[in-house]
Amino acid sequence: MPFIDKFICCTYNERKDPALPEKEVSFMVKDNLKNAMQYAGLGQRFKTALEYILTHDLTKATERIELEGRDLYILPQNPTLKTWEAARWESHEKYADIQVVLEGREIIAYAPVAAMDEVTVPYNPEKDVTFYQGNGAV
Repeated sequence: MPFIDKFICCTYNERKDPALPEKEVSFMVKDNLKNAMQYAGLGQRFKTALEYILTHDLTKATERIELEGRDLYILPQNPTLKTWEAARWESHEKYADIQVVLEGREIIAYAPVAAMDEVTVPYNPEKDVTFYQGNGAV
C-alpha cells in the first residue's frame, strides 16, 4: 500500500441532524494514513474512498476521479498554501472532505459551525460550501 506514512484528515459538517433538529452534527478525524481503515466504519463511502486512497498513487493524479459519480469522487489538488490569516473556515452540507497531505506539511484546523462568529459567504448549493469567520483548534 503506497503512502501509508502520510497524513489524513476527514471532516464532516452538517447543519442539522433531521432526528435532532436543534443539534449540529460535526466531527473531525486527524490521523496517520496507515490507520485509515480504522475509520471505514464511518460509512460505505468513507470505506470506498479510503480503500482507493490506500491503493492508488495519488501523487500522479491530475484530474477528478469519479468513484461513484457526483456522490463520491477524488479531486486532486496541489494548492498554494495560504497563511493562517488568509485561510477561511468552511463547512459542507452534502459532502464530507477527506484531505490527504501526500507531500510537504499543512496545518489543518477544525471548529464546529456553531463556534463561528459569522457567515462571510452564504451557502452555495452548487459548490456545497459556506465560509465563516471565527476561531478553531489545530
